Amino acid sequence: MPVSLDDLKTILQMQQAQNEANQTKLLDAFARMFSLQSSSACQSDKHESIINSISEFQYDPEANIIFSSWFHRCEDIFRVECSHLDDAAKVRLLLRRLGTQEYNKYVNFILPQNPRDVSFKDTVQILSDIFDEQSSLFNTRYKCFQITKSPEDDYLTYAGKVNRQCERFKINEITADQFKCLIFICGLKNEEDADVRTRMLARIEQEPNMTLQMVTTECQRLLNLKHDTAMVQQKVKPSGSDSINALRSIKSSKQNCTSRKQPANPPSPCWFCGAWHFAKFCPFKNHKCRKCHRIGHKEGHCSLNKRKTKHRSENSKQRSDSQIKTTFATFKVGFKSRRKFVNLLVNEKLIRLQLDTASDVTLISKNTWHKLGCPSIRPTEHVARNASGDIVKLTGEVLCNVQLMGSKFTDVCYLTNRHDLDLLGLDWIAHVDTLNKLLDEVCSQNVSYDSIQIPNDISKSNASDESSSLDINELNASDETCSYDLSESNNSNVMCSHHVKSNTADSLPSHKISKSNTSDKVCASETSESHVLLSKCPRKAELQSWPSPEEPWSRIHVDFAGPFQGTYFLVCVDAYSKWPEIFPINQITSQQTIMKLRQLFSRFGVPDVLVTDNGTQFISSIFSDFCKRFGVKHVRSPPYHPQSNGQAERFVDTFKRALLKAKGEGKIEEILDDFLLVYRTTPNPSTPNQMSPAEIMFGRKVRTALDAMKPQQRDIGKRNRKMENQFDRHHGAKRRIFQKNQKVYVRDFRYSPPQWTSGRIL
Repeated sequence: MPVSLDDLKTILQMQQAQNEANQTKLLDAFARMFSLQSSSACQSDKHESIINSISEFQYDPEANIIFSSWFHRCEDIFRVECSHLDDAAKVRLLLRRLGTQEYNKYVNFILPQNPRDVSFKDTVQILSDIFDEQSSLFNTRYKCFQITKSPEDDYLTYAGKVNRQCERFKINEITADQFKCLIFICGLKNEEDADVRTRMLARIEQEPNMTLQMVTTECQRLLNLKHDTAMVQQKVKPSGSDSINALRSIKSSKQNCTSRKQPANPPSPCWFCGAWHFAKFCPFKNHKCRKCHRIGHKEGHCSLNKRKTKHRSENSKQRSDSQIKTTFATFKVGFKSRRKFVNLLVNEKLIRLQLDTASDVTLISKNTWHKLGCPSIRPTEHVARNASGDIVKLTGEVLCNVQLMGSKFTDVCYLTNRHDLDLLGLDWIAHVDTLNKLLDEVCSQNVSYDSIQIPNDISKSNASDESSSLDINELNASDETCSYDLSESNNSNVMCSHHVKSNTADSLPSHKISKSNTSDKVCASETSESHVLLSKCPRKAELQSWPSPEEPWSRIHVDFAGPFQGTYFLVCVDAYSKWPEIFPINQITSQQTIMKLRQLFSRFGVPDVLVTDNGTQFISSIFSDFCKRFGVKHVRSPPYHPQSNGQAERFVDTFKRALLKAKGEGKIEEILDDFLLVYRTTPNPSTPNQMSPAEIMFGRKVRTALDAMKPQQRDIGKRNRKMENQFDRHHGAKRRIFQKNQKVYVRDFRYSPPQWTSGRIL
């Protein structure tokens, strides 16, 4: 069928309209696609910009970087800019801004939960609990009272510190009673109040609403408990032994004269005149000396009279002391526990019994009976008594299979109603051949015994102790008491027989008893523990100096100085070159110390040995890990012995005196720099060849301002011709020569873009 021209035109128009419609749809689809891509790109860029605007959180309580303050700064970002995000997206965004250590600590804390299972609100709360300030409210409030203005701070900065500390103080929440309790606790600074202070702080933390009256009552209660505990702990003395009595004999001078014969010759010259007669017969007793104008001695015997008078008073005191007849100390306290215990297997159970050779039977307590598995108990008719004669109640007897020191046997032990009475008696010891033989050997030994000899009179002798002969007069056995006189020998030692030393050592605890001519053993009161605790410090031990290092920076000594104007200083000194390094630090913490030492190691390398004291910043686990990581041997000086770290201590003293001398001459940083420059460039007599620390450290002299006073022509060195020729060839450089007053053009970089400006060669 033929198609007319009009029909063809109509068909073409329809196709054209359809194509235009399809093109329009295609363009709309492309437009929508591009708009979605652009919007998603914008959303992605916006999300990325939000993430970058939040700084990474790294927990540092020493620098007051805690989670609450960090989140307070970026809280509006999560509440406003990220309001279109769901809870899970906010959690992911928050966790992305945590440091590596902080994130790991949080993940480990919430196990077995996953971070995506915790809501945003709970995540913030958990992070606040972990990474907020861990100190107590009392600690925060106490630090608020310690605020001081640093010289470097202006008043605006100081006011900001006060405002921040007062907000942490929670000044709006504290009541009058809480403030009174705070002042009360802060005043308990004595050492004897340490226990009460600790308990009261714990009580106030538990009950914040305590009043001052309640605190006072609680302190008094704790004091009473302390006294009651000490009273119960004190051992009770037997009756009649609270005091040590001494019996003195009082005799008339007539009896004394008759009881002893007067020696024919005096033992020494007269101290009044020097003649050989007794002082009581001296004609110069009432003579007035023309030299010292004193009565009682001849001219020329002034000092002798003074010395003899003093000597006579000492002799009279000793004679008076020698009239003590008997002194018995019947009670002693403070002995060390010397009890012996034995481990043995009973019914296949390991128990511990006290070895008691004075006990006829073996006793066990209720606690030991439970350890044995509560074996069956048979009734017993035996009755036991202790050393005082009191009856020890026996609950029953237990049949046991025992293994002790290679011996196996079956025997009974007796159960008591006490919880601490476990004795290995002779009935079980008899089954063990080793122990039984030792006891039989000890019991079969013969002990030599002599009749008790009591010296009646030990006369004074100028001979030595080994060669002195003593007359000992035997007393009648019917004599109830005896008197004796201990006179002075050359070395002022009191000698006694071994038969009476057991009483003499107790009755004369302050006297030294030496070896006599009867071969008695030495008895010294220094063996008493109570006397040792009250004795003076012993002689100093031999000095052990530090070994001399062989190279610089092999051993460094570290210490802290200050505070000076509110600033502490970390002082480091090299033991070989005496090279010092000083770092100003506001707070003495392990983190700050490690940071400064890390900087020091990056400059001069890692030393072999690091010597410090026992400060808390040096004994922490963080500092120990730091030393292990770098392979540094950390040596700490003994407590209360700063001489062991004398290298750092001496330099700290030098540094302190330098700061005091330069006070007011500039800022602390300027004073520190000037001091270090002078000290490092000054020859030191303690260094090898008495060179300066800088010469030993760097192998050359450091130039100072004093070198400018005497200028020297220095060789500037040879030019690098090879580099110059290479540059000239590459850039086609041309040599220029200028004359004086020649007009030139120079590039002026003050304009943008730079311009050429005319000038003249001077």
